[in-house]
Amino acid sequence: MMRLMLLLSVITMSLSLMGCNNPQTSEPYSISKCDGIAEIGQPAPNFIWMDADNKERSLNEFKGKPIIIVTWDIACTICTKEILPYINDNYDQYSRQGIIMLSVNNGDTSKSLKEFVAEKRYVFPVLTDKDPTLTFRSHYDLKPGNPFLILINKDGNITNKENPGTMEKTDLLIKKMIGDK
Repeated sequence: MMRLMLLLSVITMSLSLMGCNNPQTSEPYSISKCDGIAEIGQPAPNFIWMDADNKERSLNEFKGKPIIIVTWDIACTICTKEILPYINDNYDQYSRQGIIMLSVNNGDTSKSLKEFVAEKRYVFPVLTDKDPTLTFRSHYDLKPGNPFLILINKDGNITNKENPGTMEKTDLLIKKMIGDK
C-alpha cells in the first residue's frame, strides 16, 4: 500500500511539473498530448514540423492567412499523380493571393523523401513531423489514408479536414476556401 501511495505521489508530482501548454497565452506553444484533438470550427492549434532543410516550421508563422494543408506519402497514387502536381502548378498563384499551401509527408524516410521531392522539383514546402511520437495526423484526428485536406481560414479556424478522394473534390474545396478568403 505504501509503495502504491509513493508511486501515485511521484506520478502526480511529475504531471504537475510537466504541465499542459496553455493555448490562452500569447506565446506560441507546441502541441502536447493534453491539448486535445483539433476539431472543425475550432481554432487550429499550433503544430511544429521540420522542413527539407531540417529547420522547424510552425503553424503560428502563418497566423492571419488562409492555410491549405495536404497530407500525403509517396505510395499514395492520387497524391503523387494528381494532388501534388496541382499544388505545384498553383503554388505561386495562391501565394500571390495570400494563401499558404503546405504539404505534410506521412512517414516516408528522409532519404527517399528528399530524392522524390528533388526529382519532382516541387516548389511548395514539404514538411515532416518533428516528433514521431506526436504526429500531425494523430493530433488532427485524421483517419487512415491519404491525401487529407485541412483548410484553415484567415481567422485561424479549421473549416475542413477530410480525405477528398478525388482531384475534382480537392479543387472544389480549395476554390470554395479562396472564395471565402
